[in-house]
Amino acid sequence: TPHPIDSAMPYWPKAPASSIGKGKGSYGQTKAVSERLVFQAHTKMGLPVNIIRPSVISGDSKTGLSNPQDFTWLVIKAIKEFGCVPQSAVEKELQWIPVGFVAECITQIVTTSTHDHLHRPPVWHLINQGPTLGTMASLLSAKVVPEEEWRECIQSSSPSFSSCAPYLAELGHHSSTQISSTVKLSNQLTRETLMMDENPIKTWPTVTDDVPYLKKCLS
Repeated sequence: TPHPIDSAMPYWPKAPASSIGKGKGSYGQTKAVSERLVFQAHTKMGLPVNIIRPSVISGDSKTGLSNPQDFTWLVIKAIKEFGCVPQSAVEKELQWIPVGFVAECITQIVTTSTHDHLHRPPVWHLINQGPTLGTMASLLSAKVVPEEEWRECIQSSSPSFSSCAPYLAELGHHSSTQISSTVKLSNQLTRETLMMDENPIKTWPTVTDDVPYLKKCLS
């Protein structure tokens, strides 16, 4: 009997290459094509693989350190520099999941999971919620402004934002960070598996209301 989470696993290998990740931008497409290649290595050559899908990997739980070139952090940098956030983006969920927790989960998954090359490789979701851009803007004492004012800020911004200016300008219109907005990704299988290990991971990080952690990420 298929696990209920099977309905949350896009079956990329059956989709034509031209449609994989369609509408999700080149970054999303490369993720989808990579999954397809991994799937083929698993089914055709019997290689033991795991497909792990974290949401947005955020800073270290202790130090807040993260990749400063990640788009999410460029957004935070822009909000901090301009002192504002567009009204259309304040409810956007960043879906942060701390890098240390992701590393811990990956280590446990790859050292304990079993494989059957006759079937699809296991897909593990590490999806988290929060904080919103509005929450981060509040911690930065940034004001909420109309979208047009935000775009004016982007147009007059420093060269450091030139490469991502078009994306920043449309910040309030970006879709979810999930693989597909039509697919509901669930942590159910992942959490059940991590709980069964000899050293179970029982607690999922809650970053939405963890102000000390969020401030570390902003420092």
